[in-house]
Amino acid sequence: MNSLSIKVQIGLAGALFVVVSVLFSLAYMVEANRLEANFNEYKSNTLASLEVTLTQPVFNYDFEQIDAVLSVMLASEKIYEITIKDHRGKMLGDSKQSTPVDPKAVTSDKLLFTTNDKPTGELTVSFSSAPITDALNQLKLSYFFQALVILLLSQLFIFIILKRLVITPLVHVSAVME
Repeated sequence: MNSLSIKVQIGLAGALFVVVSVLFSLAYMVEANRLEANFNEYKSNTLASLEVTLTQPVFNYDFEQIDAVLSVMLASEKIYEITIKDHRGKMLGDSKQSTPVDPKAVTSDKLLFTTNDKPTGELTVSFSSAPITDALNQLKLSYFFQALVILLLSQLFIFIILKRLVITPLVHVSAVME
């Protein structure tokens, strides 16, 4: 009778593992897509904001204003580095995060400043997807522990239910039949 109980427990645990794996995998993929969409939206909004904010300071060589904007933008973990050059390639401003990031997690976008259809400068923004990767790793770990708790608790409940509803009555029936 114990072998029947063990087989039922293994079968139910396997089925529950498959269900939990599918559900958590789908939830992970949905969250990964949401984070990626938010990151892409953040990049486009940041570039648009920087274009509006820095067009005049680049044209006027306002180093103080450029440095102020760069320092504020680096408050976000999603921006790794910002470089601004004038139309001749002279550096107007440069700021970078102090903590290094995996080069695979960095993507760069360029923005050209023009006034009256003449180039006045160039902005290069390097965005870091490291915060998104960290969030997804945290999510994976969280899902793993949740699945482990679900499986352990379900095994406990399956054992109790089998013991009370199947094993104990079968032991009484077999004892009466002998």
